[in-house]
Amino acid sequence: MSKVIKKRLLIVVGIIFLWWFFFFDLRVYQLNNVLADNSEIDNYPYPFSVVSFEDGVATISSPRSGKVSAVTVLRQLFPELRNESESSSKMVEAQQTLAATQSKVAELIKQQEDVNRVTWELDEYWLSSHGIEVF
Repeated sequence: MSKVIKKRLLIVVGIIFLWWFFFFDLRVYQLNNVLADNSEIDNYPYPFSVVSFEDGVATISSPRSGKVSAVTVLRQLFPELRNESESSSKMVEAQQTLAATQSKVAELIKQQEDVNRVTWELDEYWLSSHGIEVF
């Protein structure tokens, strides 16, 4: 291996290490493992995840808020609902399941000894990557 290649490889490894050192949050990783260990949450089509943890507050991603209709999100998560009306029994059930799943996510995270509170952050990246505009 030439000196130039070794030097470039060393620079790349150094950059990766610095990124990890400054941006990797072990507690966020651990909290996300709590969610991944729950089959109901892990099998839900939206990947709920803890995005930050600071001073006892866990911030969790969510596909729904006042900015985006739950029906719009559900039609993306469940293609079989794309032609269902907002008031159909299937859509109402899907909304209840989404709300129950999100509540379970919050409950599991709140059960952690060092978590005092949960806040939600709209997952604009996920929404936009699935063709959903946020207003």
